[in-house]
Amino acid sequence: MIRPHRVQHVLGGLGLVATLGACADRAPAETWEDWYTPGEGTDVTEPVAFTEDPYDLPESGSGGIRGLRTALLTQVFDNDGPIFAAQDFPADATACGFWEPELDPADTDVVGTLPAEITGYVTSHPRVYRKIEGCAPDGAQSDEKYYGSYFLEDRTGGIFVLRDSKVAPFDIGARVTLRVRAVRRRFGVDMVYVHDLVEAEPGPFPLSYAPVTRPLTADDQSTVVRFTGTVVTEPTTFGETLLTIDGYTGGTCAPDTRDTRAHCAVIQLDQEITRRGVTLAPGERVTVTGPVASSPFFDAIGVINFYGPYITRVGQITRLDTPVE
Repeated sequence: MIRPHRVQHVLGGLGLVATLGACADRAPAETWEDWYTPGEGTDVTEPVAFTEDPYDLPESGSGGIRGLRTALLTQVFDNDGPIFAAQDFPADATACGFWEPELDPADTDVVGTLPAEITGYVTSHPRVYRKIEGCAPDGAQSDEKYYGSYFLEDRTGGIFVLRDSKVAPFDIGARVTLRVRAVRRRFGVDMVYVHDLVEAEPGPFPLSYAPVTRPLTADDQSTVVRFTGTVVTEPTTFGETLLTIDGYTGGTCAPDTRDTRAHCAVIQLDQEITRRGVTLAPGERVTVTGPVASSPFFDAIGVINFYGPYITRVGQITRLDTPVE
């Protein structure tokens, strides 16, 4: 039997050996440079495929997106209220103040158009932010906030699709089919207000664009256009900046009044782009391609909408080599 003091002696000897071992030469500490190189900085390009060829949608015999807008949103609007499918009509819409739906279920010639399916190509990443009024009694505030909206286009035209989640089920260039259950016109923009996602093909498919050499109007809304111009103003806190339009001789672009702004295009950089430091500098020459969005301008006269491409990808902007001083 080993006595307790003998055990202590043996353990003490082991500790001495361990201590002597600790004093031996150690291998040098490793650093991250042993495993990784510093790397090199590079610009993010986020390429987007574009084409001047028209889309292959809608199929023959279908009115497509323009057919939906013509059937529903060319009605006489008194209060910018939505148009619902009969089965989606609010139970007590009379309590919604000015939001009160434009038509009731008895208007079967129009309401019977819904629900309707449309198929098109997604022309912006689904993260466009919009805030519009919801159902509330007169005098009350009820803002509805949509963080994941996007533009959709086929061969006949485009439309803006409201969507509340920033978690995107698809990306720019996807082909999607929607079951439209309600539509609305607000701020001069035709919108899909309520919908179901029926099908999504990720693609990405190339986006069809139209070259333009003129200021944009409400007729261009939600369609993809391309133009080249010179940056006139620094982007605002909302990412908006004015550009001239090459080939346009109808007037001089300037930010001062609604009359001079009418000769410009309003480029809108979305918030994710601006947070990453992407910007446009006055005098810079660029070619821009994107879906046309509205931009309200407020002055003493009232509110007027101007239009220009909406940017959610760096690849929608091509910076040219010839700056203007």
